[in-house]
Amino acid sequence: MIVVDNLGEHIVGNAYVKFSSEEYAENAMKNINGRFYNGRKIIAHYSPVTDFSNAKCKQYLDGSCKRGGYCNYMHIKPLSRSFKKELFAEMYLQHPEYRVKKESEERSKSRDKKKKDDRGGKDRGDRGDRDRDRDRDRERDRGHDRERDYGRDRDRDHGRDRDKHRDHKDRDRERDRDRSRDRDRDRKKKDRSRSRSRSNKKEKDRKRKRSDDSKSVERNSEERRAMIAQWNDDTAK
Repeated sequence: MIVVDNLGEHIVGNAYVKFSSEEYAENAMKNINGRFYNGRKIIAHYSPVTDFSNAKCKQYLDGSCKRGGYCNYMHIKPLSRSFKKELFAEMYLQHPEYRVKKESEERSKSRDKKKKDDRGGKDRGDRGDRDRDRDRDRERDRGHDRERDYGRDRDRDHGRDRDKHRDHKDRDRERDRDRSRDRDRDRKKKDRSRSRSRSNKKEKDRKRKRSDDSKSVERNSEERRAMIAQWNDDTAK
């Protein structure tokens, strides 16, 4: 079982499970597809990839991946030893045949070891067992160190992603403030230009009205003079 720790849209939330037989895989496909886990719907598909050795991020395993959670290669989520132990205990409880198979394999290994000791290779076998135990202990310690480094790198990557997201939000807010300030400035400029145009129009209307009034007064005075002259002519006649 592989659970990825990536944040990309095409891989976030993916988990891959490999079964011992196609029958078990088909049974799981029928029973788990469409169900909900932790409030989210499970969408199950058959994976065309069976070997994920080339899909894993080698830099993430070394703790040097600079792309963080948005890397296109698989960042496998590390599991603690206690959680693995609980999973194995539950597996043996539901499938006791696995434990029988494991015990038979261990008995066969012990018989092979006894035969080797009977052939006179006891010292070499003990020395080989000690070397294997030492290598196993070293590998376990290295695995613990890798898990600790993975957790630290993952927390650092998540922190960087949060900081990056926060910076994007700050830039967006600043850009929105600048746009709003520009809109207000443009609106005030338009209002000032409208008020100036309205005042100019009013001034033009007043001048036009004043000129019309003066023309009407002049016209009326000419008409009165003409009327007076007409009356004088009529009186003279």
